[in-house]
Amino acid sequence: MIPTVFTTRRPGYKGFSNALNNPVASNAFGYNKLPDVNIADYKDRLEMQIYVPGIDKSDINIQLEDDVLTISYEKQETKNDEGPAYLKQEFVQDSFKRAFNLSDEIEQDKVQAHQENGILYITLPKKEEAMDKGPRAIDVK
Repeated sequence: MIPTVFTTRRPGYKGFSNALNNPVASNAFGYNKLPDVNIADYKDRLEMQIYVPGIDKSDINIQLEDDVLTISYEKQETKNDEGPAYLKQEFVQDSFKRAFNLSDEIEQDKVQAHQENGILYITLPKKEEAMDKGPRAIDVK
């Protein structure tokens, strides 16, 4: 279950909303070929784990504007007449763009990202009032 700090919506679907707004997505071929995403919910933060093997971190663009977190990648073509002429080439990563609407429960000015072993980690700290403080006792008067 996706935590309430994200809203999820799919193009054309108007009924479901819960907290991480998912895919505003496209690629160069006009169909959705998106990297897989895991979202882990910790007490003080959410952590997105985006599977991007073989993609250099300098080619990844992450933007946060108007409560929308956008992750994109565009392959930079390099022409090299000195290299081999491939008879078959299957492992080519095309461009992608994926956007998530963030709720106001995220400390947007403290969002951080790093890449390790083919996984892009984006840390989304929760505001103090959004953290799960656990159960509390309520006195009956």
